[in-house]
Amino acid sequence: MTITPQCGEVWLLDEASVLPGGMISLVVSGPAYNAARPRRMVVEVVAENLPSAGALLAAMPARLAHLGVAVIGEPMTVPLVWFQHATNEPLAVLAADEIDPITDALRALIGRRP
Repeated sequence: MTITPQCGEVWLLDEASVLPGGMISLVVSGPAYNAARPRRMVVEVVAENLPSAGALLAAMPARLAHLGVAVIGEPMTVPLVWFQHATNEPLAVLAADEIDPITDALRALIGRRP
């Protein structure tokens, strides 16, 4: 079974972290990117907004506070195999009005690169 994560889905990536339990990740790549590549762009969802964690992109929706409070850092690109874990389903899915501020913040961050 092929896993095809979409923009706005929250996944646990066991392979993406050396931390026990893996990393909670939010898919931020859109349909055109996803259709053209067997990879996804993700950003990390963190339990606490710690200064050492990286740049805050946006707060997570309050209804998903059990998964984390903030989305941080620049995106990383991961292979689809990283999404194949025991459940084969996202932990949650953000609605369009919830993911839009996050992707807008990400575009602004990437646009500021020298």
